[in-house]
Amino acid sequence: MSKIVIYYQANRLVCTTMPKAGTTHIDDCATAFSLLESGRNVRLVCTVRELLTFCHSRYTPVHAAGGVVTSSDGRRLLMRREGMWDLPKGMVEAGETLATAALREVREETGVSARLVGRGPLVKTYHIYNKYGGWHLKQTTWFSMCADSTPLPVAQQEEGIDLVEWVDAAIWKKRLQTSFASLWELIV
Repeated sequence: MSKIVIYYQANRLVCTTMPKAGTTHIDDCATAFSLLESGRNVRLVCTVRELLTFCHSRYTPVHAAGGVVTSSDGRRLLMRREGMWDLPKGMVEAGETLATAALREVREETGVSARLVGRGPLVKTYHIYNKYGGWHLKQTTWFSMCADSTPLPVAQQEEGIDLVEWVDAAIWKKRLQTSFASLWELIV
């Protein structure tokens, strides 16, 4: 593990197995998460096992997958869900691979049929939220995708999506910079 970044609102906890010289860090998960939840950014140094054991004792794990979709003319797919700019993603269903779930969610939420680009996931993002009756730690595995043409997207309104559109890369990046903190990992 080089690092795992977990977002809680706009605050981030960076977990690594190696301390960074000259940087203040915490080596206790409970203290680190308490600081994160009180509005601080935190650098945690621990093993992956320690991090996962702590998270599974405190949060319900949720596995999701989604896509960064680029059209043949270079534009990117973007949607607005409940007033926030977002990318298509959703929960992995029983028996599905992460890649299959990502492709399905893109199609369901936007109406766009895409295909995977590259050999594996782009990145995994993590965020903590309190919804559906409890606290969850959502791990989303993101895939790079392309669509052969620029199909007319269709918003899945029952999921709170009111707009789906193709935008140029600069607009895509600008909008995501003002959206959910966990999406910032995709626009680096």
